Amino acid sequence: MTNLAHQLFAQVNLPAPTGSDLMVWLGCAAFVLMLINQGLKVKNSIFPSRSEHEVYPQPLSVKESHALVTEKQCHDRHITIEDQIRDLRSLRMDDVKTAGASREKMYQAMKEVRSELSEAHDRLRNTMAKGFADIERSIGRLEGKSQ
Repeated sequence: MTNLAHQLFAQVNLPAPTGSDLMVWLGCAAFVLMLINQGLKVKNSIFPSRSEHEVYPQPLSVKESHALVTEKQCHDRHITIEDQIRDLRSLRMDDVKTAGASREKMYQAMKEVRSELSEAHDRLRNTMAKGFADIERSIGRLEGKSQ
């Protein structure tokens, strides 16, 4: 039978494949492989394997604990927290007093600077007024001589 198949294929004159023919066949083979890959992905998304959902080590194992807080421990902790709150409040009040004192000093310095600037402004205004008065007087004398 192999002899018969060999004789049949020997009678068929097939042209030698060119480079473009080989590229077409390779492209088709790649396309078929991509289709198979996508089919397997669809199958895995529809029918996932159970091993993917198991969690190791088991986080749901619960350890029993018998260490309870006693009433004395609770009371001691409450007293400690009250002391800390009292200390924080006293620190806050000290900060408020310090800020108030520094604020008063700042306001006093601002008043002093404002009064110094006001005095300097008045002196400058008076000096300029005298200068303008002298200029006007000089202009008046010049005008009087020219007439």
